[in-house]
Amino acid sequence: LGALPAADALLPTPVAGSVSARCAAGVLLVEASAELKLQPIPGTGNMHFHDMGLFFSDLQVNAALRVEAWYGKDSG
Repeated sequence: LGALPAADALLPTPVAGSVSARCAAGVLLVEASAELKLQPIPGTGNMHFHDMGLFFSDLQVNAALRVEAWYGKDSG
């Protein structure tokens, strides 16, 4: 839904449609748009430290749904 670009700004704006992901042999393979200017861990190709930013808007939506479901439960 939207990934956070590498930025000097404190609150960068998510960029929609800038990440694709697929699972292969139990490993999540992620392709991020060049416009995000994200860099992997040098020499590894690993983007693990971008986990939250890559799926920022998806996580926001999921968190809101979970809160809504929690408060929608019968408390009795």
